Amino acid sequence: MFAIYIKLRIGQFKRVSLPTYSDLIEETHTSQSLGFDNIFPNELCERGGQMIFIKLRESIEKNKLYVHCNGKLLNQNDFQVDKTILSFESPVCTQNRKDVEVTAHIEKTLGYTTYTVPYHLHGDHSEPCGVINED
Repeated sequence: MFAIYIKLRIGQFKRVSLPTYSDLIEETHTSQSLGFDNIFPNELCERGGQMIFIKLRESIEKNKLYVHCNGKLLNQNDFQVDKTILSFESPVCTQNRKDVEVTAHIEKTLGYTTYTVPYHLHGDHSEPCGVINED
């Protein structure tokens, strides 16, 4: 069900149409929303440098995708999109972080998706990180 409202003031709305029962809006919203089906690896080295792979629910053009990692907007050279796989390199862990936060949204849409992956100590994660152990 949906209805059209106009905004009167902050926090106040007035309905200007009768309620309509349809699944059209849900279908349109679903086809334009961004979702992650899977993210790999599920733990990241604190020293960074690991490739993060995110399985998207649908194919998205790279130039319409905005990706933030730990609050920083990645430029088009910092990530790759191959059909339904988004990939980029994990950043080094900073003092006040316990995980990597990835936020992505599609151009001209309201929704966004956020996912977090925990950092682990260099010697305490199961996936190879490619960083030489200097300890």
